[in-house]
Order: sequence, then C-alpha cells, then structure tokens
Amino acid sequence: MVQVALSLLNVVICGLMIWLGVMGILQMTFGFSTLSELFVTIYMFIFSALLLAYEAMWWKSVNSINRLLRKNFGFMYGLRGKAAYLTFVAFLCLGLESLKNLEVLMYSTGVLWLVCKLSIHLCLF
Repeated sequence: MVQVALSLLNVVICGLMIWLGVMGILQMTFGFSTLSELFVTIYMFIFSALLLAYEAMWWKSVNSINRLLRKNFGFMYGLRGKAAYLTFVAFLCLGLESLKNLEVLMYSTGVLWLVCKLSIHLCLF
C-alpha cells in the first residue's frame, strides 16, 4: 500500500516538474545569463521522463523498456539509489532561481521531492 502511494506521488510530482520546466522555458528571456537555466530545464525534462518511465514499469511492464532501464539505470531499482536520485532531482527543481513568478511552483515541487525521498529513506530503516 505504501509503495503504491509513493509511486502515485512520484507520478504527480513528475507532472509538476514537467509543468515547471515548460513554464520556465516560456518565461525565460534568452541570453548568456539564462543559458544555465535552459540546461536545468532540459535536464528536468530528461530526469522526470526517466522517473516517469520507471514508475510506469511498476504499473504496466514493457519488457524491452524494462530491460533498457535495468541495464542503464539499475540504481533506480534499489531503495538507496532511488533515494539518491530523488535528492538530486529535488535540488535540480530548486535551480531555477531567477524566475521569481514561479517560486511557489519551484519550491513546492522541490519540497515534495524531498518529502518523497525522506519517506523512501524511512522505508529503509
């Protein structure tokens, strides 16, 4: 029951992260100063898609995608690796610091990731 709830929470937070990335790109003024934020949003898309694919494998497994994820991202299948990944992603969400009108979405997404990570960490012990 706890694993199902955490999986659904991860899917919801992936959606928030994708939304944050889209809104960040739409409100970004492009220049040399925002180049790092553009890379952060691109990484946000990639890492949220990776986590979304991983969570989808728990609900409906596709053998070829599951093998690909296990081969290249095997750390996601362990609790410690997934907790470390969620910590990284949580701080990645907080990297869009110059977009002042997205602060609520940015901090809520980052804090939700950290809460999800802490709940997985508590499952370890």
